[in-house]
Amino acid sequence: MKNLKLVVLILFVAALFSNPANSSMMVRGPLKQILLQGQLDSPKARSLFPPVEVFQYEYHLQVKFLSSLGALNIVVVDDLGLTAFQTSVNATAGSSLTIDTDEWEGGNYSIKICNGSNQCVEGSFIIVGDDE
Repeated sequence: MKNLKLVVLILFVAALFSNPANSSMMVRGPLKQILLQGQLDSPKARSLFPPVEVFQYEYHLQVKFLSSLGALNIVVVDDLGLTAFQTSVNATAGSSLTIDTDEWEGGNYSIKICNGSNQCVEGSFIIVGDDE
């Protein structure tokens, strides 16, 4: 009887965590990886792999630094050229930056990441508005 109760309890917990209606328990992956073009070298080493990746999620962007890149300027502009976000970071390997896009208007945007040597990578993405 104890074994039956234990099995029922385990099945209940498993069903609770696998229920798609319980969306607060689910973690969504990125909508897409933003393709970056250009060149951005690490001050210490060159690599065949990109030193930075940008992922678009439903309500934010995540910038992942795969190499130590030092001081970087990051700017996001909309299709009218208006600055939506701007910051400077000291990028170390394995670190990341989250950019909240929840309050942004729907439209086309571009992200540009530059180092002190004026090497830049840039990519475009779309924010879908609430009415779209």
